[in-house]
Amino acid sequence: MPIVYTIEDGICSFTEEFDFGGKSNTERTYLRALALFTEFINSDVANKNPEYRSLTLASPLASLPKYIASGFSSWLRDHDFPIAYRGRPPIIPKPIPDLPPSPVATRKYSVATINLYESALARVLDFWRDRERISFSVLSQKASERASSTRKSRKIKRDVGLKALAVPSDLGQVLMQISQTWVVELTGNASRPEKLKRLRARALVSAFADSGLRVSDLVRLTKEWRYTKIDPSGSVAVDTIKSGTKAQCHFSEQTLFFIDEYIALRDDSSPWLFIQHGKHGTNTATNQADYSRENSNSNDLRRGYGAPISTFTVWKIIRTVADLAGYDRKKGTDYVSTHAIRHWLAQFMRDNDVPLIQIQEALGHSTLEITRAIYAPHSTQKQAINCIDELHKSPAKPAINTPNMKNKQRRFSPLFND
Repeated sequence: MPIVYTIEDGICSFTEEFDFGGKSNTERTYLRALALFTEFINSDVANKNPEYRSLTLASPLASLPKYIASGFSSWLRDHDFPIAYRGRPPIIPKPIPDLPPSPVATRKYSVATINLYESALARVLDFWRDRERISFSVLSQKASERASSTRKSRKIKRDVGLKALAVPSDLGQVLMQISQTWVVELTGNASRPEKLKRLRARALVSAFADSGLRVSDLVRLTKEWRYTKIDPSGSVAVDTIKSGTKAQCHFSEQTLFFIDEYIALRDDSSPWLFIQHGKHGTNTATNQADYSRENSNSNDLRRGYGAPISTFTVWKIIRTVADLAGYDRKKGTDYVSTHAIRHWLAQFMRDNDVPLIQIQEALGHSTLEITRAIYAPHSTQKQAINCIDELHKSPAKPAINTPNMKNKQRRFSPLFND
């Protein structure tokens, strides 16, 4: 008797058998998508399409309709999620007796987040199709999705490309100049916390502009990495979390000086390159001694002086410098963020004729196709055009002016038209 796989069985088999290649962030994203899909299946039947209203986790996996992805997308767009929601049931505090329960703040997911979870579910459906646990084909599902939406594509890469085009062309240079001016404007009686804040901002901006690293990679750099891994010319290979590759980075002499000046002002034993400064910017004996990223009893990041800087704090620093530079985050043409600096560097190298293969290595992309799709979707043929134009600046003359040669010249030159 053949085994009947339930939807719950399919989810379990995916989480146990799918190879994430050691990429923890990717694994978390897929697990969040599956947690959301589980919630969608278990959601209030009154809000679901009547044709799959009876589905539960115990339903046969093969009973999933080919348009289930469209239903999941509609549910994501229309559903309100608690602000602290991460694809898991939120932790709701216990009500205090004699007081009404506090309302939970909610929000809707952004378009980019919805696209991310759509892509994750599409990969899960591919996994089930490959194991012949669902009956509908890829083509039938895509036809169903086209019939359910006006969008031509659900790929998130399109949105990324559009944002890349919105990056100001001089973003890196402007942010570096403003962060340097911010440090120069420090007065002699400036407090230690203020000095630390501005020197850290300058070093961060300059490091981003030189390397184009993702913020998740930059916050994990250590002082040991700075002084033992970077060669005398400033070049270094940085392990990337998202793609699992090495980004071939180069830090200028000026950037390394900014980092060293920031570390010298700190004068602490924290191993991290960029740290939290705490409320008062003071390194005291009461601070944690091990400076680990996470607390021992949970996955929460440590807080306080000497702990590694969080990605959110880095984002706030870049926004502060961008505001000082006069960028307006409300304008569609002023796309400024940590990732925008990465886009700017790639486009800056592209516009200065750096080969795409070298841009790929610098950014740590897993394939050249990713680099080309985002930063060079339309080939300009600039180098080929220049090469051909150069070819005709000084054409070679034929060694022998034969009759046949004269006949060929007659075809292309009015000088030979009798």
